[in-house]
Amino acid sequence: MSVDAAIVLAFVLPERRSRHLGFLESKRGRVKFRKHLAHFKDCDPRFTAAIPPGQQTAQGIETLLWQYGAPETCTIISESQDLDGVVMALPDALRKIVGYGAGSIISCLEGRLAYYEGEEPGCRYALRRAGRQP
Repeated sequence: MSVDAAIVLAFVLPERRSRHLGFLESKRGRVKFRKHLAHFKDCDPRFTAAIPPGQQTAQGIETLLWQYGAPETCTIISESQDLDGVVMALPDALRKIVGYGAGSIISCLEGRLAYYEGEEPGCRYALRRAGRQP
């Protein structure tokens, strides 16, 4: 299973999953999926937690994700073509994503832990399903 599909299955509202999984079936559809990340409204609120304002820095988010069990490396899914699909160290990924202005998801533990940032200021969320297996 791709990282993108694992994100959709774990964190997208059940009634919206098939639509997003359909996007991921083709290169053209994946571009549409990535464009939706700018103002993504389909996250399941049961698994979404807003990052507190005082922690909305790369360092604050890194600390929070490590508390949740994030590993050293992660995979980026982004509307930014330069960042999309890149695997890198979590601190480096956060420095590139936080405040960048492009909708992005950093997948830390496939299907269990991720970070989402939209285009709007303060649109920063931890996505977490503690009981899910990778």
